[in-house]
Amino acid sequence: GWSRRRAYGGAQQMLRGAVKKVLLADRLGEMVDVVFAGPDLYSGFTVWIAVLAYAGQIYYDFSGYSDIAIGAAKMLGYRFPVNFRHPYLATSMAEFWHHWHMTLSRWLRDYLYISLGGNRHGMIQTYRNLLITMTLGGLWHGAAWTFVLWGLWHGMALAIERYSKDVRTWRPGRIASWAMTFSVVLLGWVLFRSSDLETTAVILRRMATLAPGIAWYPPLAIAALGCMVIEHAAWKTKLRRAMRLPALAWYSPIATTIMLWALLLYAPRGFRPFVYFQF
Repeated sequence: GWSRRRAYGGAQQMLRGAVKKVLLADRLGEMVDVVFAGPDLYSGFTVWIAVLAYAGQIYYDFSGYSDIAIGAAKMLGYRFPVNFRHPYLATSMAEFWHHWHMTLSRWLRDYLYISLGGNRHGMIQTYRNLLITMTLGGLWHGAAWTFVLWGLWHGMALAIERYSKDVRTWRPGRIASWAMTFSVVLLGWVLFRSSDLETTAVILRRMATLAPGIAWYPPLAIAALGCMVIEHAAWKTKLRRAMRLPALAWYSPIATTIMLWALLLYAPRGFRPFVYFQF
């Protein structure tokens, strides 16, 4: 039956999703679109910031989309699973895929990886199944070499990670593991966002050489990136508990009012469709 509390909670989750999409993802997307349209014009450091901005854009775009869908379902009395859980804190590629687009990850696992045999037929077959699963996952996003290579890149990373565990090779500490995982994910996003392989090559070259060029750091995009860093850091540390506000009657109305005003005051002009709509 109808529940006022559930309806209000669902509406507020939809509002949080709108904030992620409009105030964070779309602001980051403004910088991403400009730099990726002509990466050879911008300095290597600016290109690095743009790639980080795309990592934030696609995260908040997908996460906001999920929050809106989950909130709408909650209002109607349905419960959908959580789809993102701070994926950029992952210290392994397997952990990243457990926290990134979790419904798609489970689908790939259940209907591709396990159907191919999973890890039941030895090491070589396991690595093959990982490569096939992730490559097909990349192809599912679009019939382009950039998507295929993005999937293959993640499949190779998962296979190498699995091999290191199978043979019990040296394992780095948590900070080094996080840095390597985030670097793999970030380089993968370059492939995912680039319009073609030539653009990918230009971006990677300018990142590697820190080439000179236009230095452009739009304040709103930098602020949105800062929000992502703060969000992940707060979740990982004891700040997560400290930042929880008391569950008082005034909290939700005040938070709702602030989010609505922020959307009205700081939303970018024009409509930017969800990234996921192209897949």
